[in-house]
Amino acid sequence: MSDAVQIVLRLSELGAICFGEFVLKSGIKSPIYVDLRTALGQPDLLMSIAINIWKVVLGSDVRTDVVCGVPTGAIPLATCVSVHANVPLIFCRKETKDYGRKRAVEGHYGGEHKCIVIEDVLVSGQSTMETAEVLRDAGLKVTDAVVFLDREQGGTTILEKEDRKSVV
Repeated sequence: MSDAVQIVLRLSELGAICFGEFVLKSGIKSPIYVDLRTALGQPDLLMSIAINIWKVVLGSDVRTDVVCGVPTGAIPLATCVSVHANVPLIFCRKETKDYGRKRAVEGHYGGEHKCIVIEDVLVSGQSTMETAEVLRDAGLKVTDAVVFLDREQGGTTILEKEDRKSVV
């Protein structure tokens, strides 16, 4: 049985794959909802997802100096990728703090570092694009997004039109 099938079966066993009537962040109505936050309480599953994401990166022409998860759902996933691959992690704040260092991007990075954006579930691509924009404003070079689950509702097409490869 493939890693992907094992992951899906495990998510199903945990009740992470739900059927009913759901409204997604994008406003799209869907009969299916995948709640990857369920995996947060399962370190072995979370790490299995992260390892498989990194395998996709290694099998592509994508190279990176740092990784960044889309806030907030993909941050734990990006953290596991970072630990597994020994690649530094940075993260974007949903809102810049008005105290302390007042940074929109946290972590150690330098100008022109290449960064891949890790997304847990891709719907419209809006959150991924917003994250990439914040990273670019901070001086990072963002050209790729790695997505665990593409709902195939237009997000990949939008990312590709914005000249961001989408590695799924």
